[in-house]
Amino acid sequence: MVKFIPMKLEVEEIKTGPEESFKLRWFEGEPGCMDDYWHVHPEYEIVYVHNGSGRRHIGTHISQYHDGVFLFLGPNIPHLPLSNQSKPDNFEVVVQFTDEFISQKLAAFPEFAAIQDLKRRSLSGISFGKVTKEKVLPYIKPDAKMTSSQKLLWLLTVLNDLAQAKDYDLLNAYGAFTDKSQMDYDRVRTIFKKVSEQYSKEISLDDLADQVGLTKNSLCRFFKKTTGKTIIDYLNEYRIGIAKEHLADGSHTVSEVLYKCGFNDPSFFYKKFKQVTGVSPKTFQAEFISRNHHLHQRNDHTHPHY
Repeated sequence: MVKFIPMKLEVEEIKTGPEESFKLRWFEGEPGCMDDYWHVHPEYEIVYVHNGSGRRHIGTHISQYHDGVFLFLGPNIPHLPLSNQSKPDNFEVVVQFTDEFISQKLAAFPEFAAIQDLKRRSLSGISFGKVTKEKVLPYIKPDAKMTSSQKLLWLLTVLNDLAQAKDYDLLNAYGAFTDKSQMDYDRVRTIFKKVSEQYSKEISLDDLADQVGLTKNSLCRFFKKTTGKTIIDYLNEYRIGIAKEHLADGSHTVSEVLYKCGFNDPSFFYKKFKQVTGVSPKTFQAEFISRNHHLHQRNDHTHPHY
């Protein structure tokens, strides 16, 4: 059973070495982090998890993944670490780099025009499919003996393959695309934090505006310009994401879930849920439980117990 607790949004500080223009880490045998560390940072991030299953909680997007995951996240998208279940041959690769690296240094080369388009798509969060995972598999695990220049060539190869990939989904996990001031960054972070901690309750836009030092109308205009979404849309989609996870857990009825997630009107919840997911809450729950059941059956046949 999934246990839900309010999470504080933390700012992760990412430091590179004096001879590095990006941060590269990899972990073998287990994920890099299993804690519910709801965090945000202004850097772009690539995450490759070879196998295992778990939860993707990225901005307003919440879903389950199986057989690993491959993501490219734009800046300032709040997210949790990928809490995948470890397998003996599992490994995880994490790359983080600044906007300056991709928007200024790489932009100087016209040959990297496709990477600039990839950068723009990453602002919604990108999940890549099996074809791309298989394409990068021969080289995606870095060699511990690689020099700094070899690491840079390695990253350019990854970015080029991601830019050319056709099998991808946009997660629509909007982040804060602002680089104008620290105040703007802090305001968006305050809004994200408020939603993540109090999504199950009524959230007053007047109170939120007071917290960030804006009028209600200014707050709404600021958030829409910064993230591409209205605050109400962001809040509803966040609540729907939590509802999907409650429904997938299977221990709650639809009626229980909608109230747990801050919805007071069942008809509005059904309408919004179908708008976001394409199916009704009951259908989503039934299909997820059925799919999960078949997956476990297949795994039991594939890996018999002795």
